[in-house]
Amino acid sequence: MSEDKPTFGPRSEVTFDSGEGTVGLLYTNRALAEVEAQTGKSVWLMVEAFSKSFYPPIADLVVLLKAGMEAYRREHDPHNRQVSTDDAYQILDLVGYAYTVTQVMPAVSEVLFFTREKKP
Repeated sequence: MSEDKPTFGPRSEVTFDSGEGTVGLLYTNRALAEVEAQTGKSVWLMVEAFSKSFYPPIADLVVLLKAGMEAYRREHDPHNRQVSTDDAYQILDLVGYAYTVTQVMPAVSEVLFFTREKKP
């Protein structure tokens, strides 16, 4: 992406080691809207449930994971192939459900709770 890419705004980027390489996740409003379109569920409600110690269903977590992986790929390696649902399941199988939740949900929350500070 160009050097004038904003470094602020509602976005959250996370990388972690899967044991077989680095996994990058990028969450933006656009990525979260894609999750809502695919699941038919509100991401806001998923995060709210998570804050009350209710974990997302595996299928929803995979959609969230895939969306983050695909947004990261589009920004950092746009010439590579698109991320598939199978790719997301492979990551889930490598690192486990609980670890995946600890990477995905805080990053998603960061986007949803973003507010731009007003300058005086």
